[in-house]
Amino acid sequence: MTATFFGKRDAWNEPENDLSFSTRADVERMFSGLDLIELTEVEEDGHTADGSPKHWHVFHLVARHRMDQPDVSRELRIKKVTLRPNEVEDA
Repeated sequence: MTATFFGKRDAWNEPENDLSFSTRADVERMFSGLDLIELTEVEEDGHTADGSPKHWHVFHLVARHRMDQPDVSRELRIKKVTLRPNEVEDA
């Protein structure tokens, strides 16, 4: 999986903005159950899509399921319950 999070020093970190801002420790904690392949912190002055100047503070990450843990989502996808037409479940 890949994700990007705003850092605490991002210019949009203002009380009126309904956005989430994280520290590096926050991001590491959120993904502690996965293998972090890459976690990059970027802090730089730049511009928004409309050309306005902005200070960016973001974390980019690439993570995957740990190889030593079963892929629970895969197990859930392959388990199916099949009822034959003449079988009815009791409610």
